[in-house]
Amino acid sequence: MSAISRSLRSASKLRVQPRAASGLCSASVGAGRFASSGFAVASAPASRSNFSTSFSKLSGAPAMASSSREYDPEIKDIADYVANKTIDSELAFDTARWILLDTLGCGLEGLRFKECAKLLGPVVPGTVVPNGTKVPGTPFVLVKVASTAVVSKMLGLSEKQIADAVTQAWVDGQSLRTYRHSPNTMSRKSWAAGDACQRAVNLALKVMKGEQGIPTVLSAPTWGFYDVLFKGKKFEFQRPYGSYVMENVLFKVSYPAEFHSQTAVEASEKIHHQLKAMGKSAADIKAVTCRTHEACIRIIDKQFKPMDNFADRDHCIQYMSAVMLVFGRLEATDYVDGSEAATSELVESLRKKITCVEDPQFTKDYHDPALRTISNALTVELNDGTVLPEVVVEAPLGHRLRREEAKPVILAKYKRHLGPHFPEATVRELVELSQDSKKLEAMTVDEYVDKYAVKESKFVV
Repeated sequence: MSAISRSLRSASKLRVQPRAASGLCSASVGAGRFASSGFAVASAPASRSNFSTSFSKLSGAPAMASSSREYDPEIKDIADYVANKTIDSELAFDTARWILLDTLGCGLEGLRFKECAKLLGPVVPGTVVPNGTKVPGTPFVLVKVASTAVVSKMLGLSEKQIADAVTQAWVDGQSLRTYRHSPNTMSRKSWAAGDACQRAVNLALKVMKGEQGIPTVLSAPTWGFYDVLFKGKKFEFQRPYGSYVMENVLFKVSYPAEFHSQTAVEASEKIHHQLKAMGKSAADIKAVTCRTHEACIRIIDKQFKPMDNFADRDHCIQYMSAVMLVFGRLEATDYVDGSEAATSELVESLRKKITCVEDPQFTKDYHDPALRTISNALTVELNDGTVLPEVVVEAPLGHRLRREEAKPVILAKYKRHLGPHFPEATVRELVELSQDSKKLEAMTVDEYVDKYAVKESKFVV
């Protein structure tokens, strides 16, 4: 007798063991299913097995009302903020204008690096997107450029649709940060934000076409965001939604350095000049102690790790400080494989002499909403035993506390980044426009972005 025949004959002799009334699938329901399929159903003796092909586990789905569900309050708050909140902070708007300039300038500067330029253009070569948004400094266009909630508002979606789009963004979960940390630091950290924006806008467009939302995407038992990724804990908020984040944006002004190292690099620049005035150099340094905050140690303290690539170098406080101490500069080109800094034996030996230690007060100030300083303090010991006075920098030039001091430097940086891409007359026009807030705000987005478009780029193939 074949295995299949034996199975069928065994199935025909099965007896259904009645289940408790509290079960989701009662014995009568199971019996009915067997009867309709032609199987004989009868009460089984107590000594027989409890196995039954109709026996079902309790459903894992939570019991919920069939009526329409309320959105999680966190989702409702976000949608309400985006749809209805009026921002009247002049500081926020002024900061946003400077962010616009700095973002465009940095984007243009990025085109000069093949690691960035290779990611631009259509996935399929030769593809043209009619009416797409132009990419400044290139002949390319994009259709996904901003965050879900904000773009939903810009697209004219209703408050409910904004909520739907936001829930879709939450259900995507979170990307792993391993590409930002040792031992896997790599170039993805440089395009991760753009990728997130691309995904966000795609979701907003889907909702615009009628895609539904997931009202309890955060709180749903077992499968919601909180249970899956937050161990059941809910979000905690320091303040209501407003303009705090925009007002407290940090600019990378003086150096293309990861934020937790900005003040360390600034301190290193001061020490470089101090050594020069003493007739000494970085070659005379025996050891450096960097008093810092916990986040710096956790994210960019890589004293002895080999520097494998661009991304490794711009996320290593020892490397960035050492380059400044040796050369008196820190530029984006100093991170590139084969560059003067990346191949410098002095930089390599010096970075291994820089030790980070946490200062609990620096950590406390870093988390204080009223301060949010990113403090670092460097103490240098020379080979001859001389110990230089500690150099402390609490807030980087791009911090809110130093905003006015930073503005001229941000403008110079913007102008410097425009230079390689546009004629002098265009650079002058864009710089003048950047300082005329009324004229800038009166322009349409298309009209403004058109000023950055080029027919051909010498940096992008």
